[in-house]
Amino acid sequence: MLFRSRALVLLELGRIYAQTGAHEAALSRFYLVLDSAVNQSGGSFLEAREVAYSAQYEIAQTQMALGRHAQAARLFRGMRQLPLADEDRARVYLFSARALNLAGDKQGAVDEYRSLLQTFPASEVGSEARFEFVVLLAELGRRDEALVEVLALFESDKRSGASEESWRYWQKRAGNKLANMFYDAGNLPESAELYSKLLPLSPDPGWRWPLLYQIGLVAEQMKNFGRAREVYVELASAKAEKLPTEISELPRLARWRIEHLDWVKETEAELKSLKTRS
Repeated sequence: MLFRSRALVLLELGRIYAQTGAHEAALSRFYLVLDSAVNQSGGSFLEAREVAYSAQYEIAQTQMALGRHAQAARLFRGMRQLPLADEDRARVYLFSARALNLAGDKQGAVDEYRSLLQTFPASEVGSEARFEFVVLLAELGRRDEALVEVLALFESDKRSGASEESWRYWQKRAGNKLANMFYDAGNLPESAELYSKLLPLSPDPGWRWPLLYQIGLVAEQMKNFGRAREVYVELASAKAEKLPTEISELPRLARWRIEHLDWVKETEAELKSLKTRS
């Protein structure tokens, strides 16, 4: 009992140091806990092991905070061998993947994210991990794989332990991030597909209106003027009060885009008529 009380005090003191930015002082406390736990035996062995797990976790997190990402990755990967609950083990995989990514071991991070998603498909951190995985794949230029992962996130149900709010949040972040990356890279069909999948996730004007406008712009660039006009008309007729200026202006901009499309259509008709006469 004396060991546990002292260890918990040291753990809490280390966490306080870490929160205030005194990371080296925090590490010294966590290592004291780890050393004392290793030397325990007999009836206190089980509680010593539990305390040791906590100390190892805190040491790895503190190394991350100090920017020692490769060292943190080794610590997190070592913790995967411990007899942890599945949800705790899934979190260790997630932290390990993040550390490897920051350490510059991109392929190692890819492998870690993939292992997490395959081994713990029902984990409550699954959606968050898939978002980070999507961003990493896209940054590596592996956008086809990134698209597969985003679509898997859209097609998944709520079998994970995450709340519906959390599940929707990561769907929005992952889909929007990749759709914008596709758009900026000129991959218009892929961006159009993702923007359309994002649209039903929320009826809120702050979410829906920018997506409608973006879908219209993409359709215009793809010369799909019928689709562009369709979404602009929906947006132009939308009404809501007390919205930020950048949102409330979108129906007006949509009406201007409709006028532009009509002008283009009339101009093309006149040019065609002139060519026919000549």
